[in-house]
Amino acid sequence: MSSDESKPRSLSDISAEYLTAAFLDAGILRHGRVIGFDSRVIGEGAGFMGEVVDLHATFSSDSDAGSSSQSVIMKIPTATKNRQIGQTLGVYEREIRFYRELQPILGIRTPKHFYSAMDATTEPETGLKALKLMDSLPIWMIRMLLPFGNWINRNSNWHYILMIEHLGHFRIGDQVSGCSFDESRRVLETMAQMHSQFWQSQKLSEFKWLVPIRYIAKPTHMLFLRAIDQFKRQHAETLTAHTIDLIDWLESNYLTMMKALANRPSTLIHGDFRLDNLCFDDHTGDVVLFDWQTLGVGAGGIDLAYFLSAAVGVNVSSGRTDELIEYYRGELAKRGVHISRDALQWDYDVSLLILLHRLVPAQFQDFLELGEGRGTDLLDTWLERILVHVERVNPPALLANVPRS
Repeated sequence: MSSDESKPRSLSDISAEYLTAAFLDAGILRHGRVIGFDSRVIGEGAGFMGEVVDLHATFSSDSDAGSSSQSVIMKIPTATKNRQIGQTLGVYEREIRFYRELQPILGIRTPKHFYSAMDATTEPETGLKALKLMDSLPIWMIRMLLPFGNWINRNSNWHYILMIEHLGHFRIGDQVSGCSFDESRRVLETMAQMHSQFWQSQKLSEFKWLVPIRYIAKPTHMLFLRAIDQFKRQHAETLTAHTIDLIDWLESNYLTMMKALANRPSTLIHGDFRLDNLCFDDHTGDVVLFDWQTLGVGAGGIDLAYFLSAAVGVNVSSGRTDELIEYYRGELAKRGVHISRDALQWDYDVSLLILLHRLVPAQFQDFLELGEGRGTDLLDTWLERILVHVERVNPPALLANVPRS
């Protein structure tokens, strides 16, 4: 397993011999070997940075007495050019480190970790140091450096593989379809449980690979600035005057807004907390959260805005959304975290603007392939919903009324 020849860098490189060694290492096998396997890429359009594979392996007759086969979910970097940006951003390494180091102490349900392997290219804090350096640079210089980083990674086909629990026996969330009000409350209970565990916690500083959201502000703003004009042309017939004003405001004030948010109470955030990345265990009532490539440190309102803006359809009244925000606040209070309604609303509204800021360039960049079908449908649906949510946001008032605590 340690030689370069044995390290699969794509789905086509997976062999029975590799799986045998991985299952032995994971304890799924204690003896015997894999004699065959079937694999199927699933979740097309849901995860842009990696292949999510439904893998079913069959063992030889002298394997463990309990089972002659095993199904797992395997994650491996995508074969598209998205792999370059994934390596540049460190998403594959981050998810593996999550399962190895952070999952064992996390108080919510996530898939069981069976096996993971990666090339140890850097020390854990190297990526954070690079982002801090980038944060000190002007945006025009970042624009020059980012393609260079992608070019380096194009020639660095590093090895990452993750095997986790198969989730097929649970009900998988669907962002395009949305979810019910009661299901939203179940999700918010899970979110509050995770956030309260690490609210203003010094424990997070022990994980040197976790990225505070303030250090990705300039790279994301660079992408936004490149896409503004094209976005306005593409959506000219549907954008309201208020939305256009929001986009213009973000052009000038985004970095200031991000600095204000960075000073708010922080916690562990998933970073992509939406229905496509969770499933429901209807026997226990638990919500199982997966896809940990974008986790970081920031205000809990970021996860709250990600979930509600994507899960709550355009026909749901703003009053019902307010009920869900208040429900999340109540769940935090049950767990010892107290935040005022006005402060949480501020965090939520700013996070809605952050999300709009990230969706604007999503379809107008040349380094990330969205694929066809569901990937595009997902972004179109999300954009439609977020534009409804931001209609009542007043950006100048947000900067004039930053909460004190």
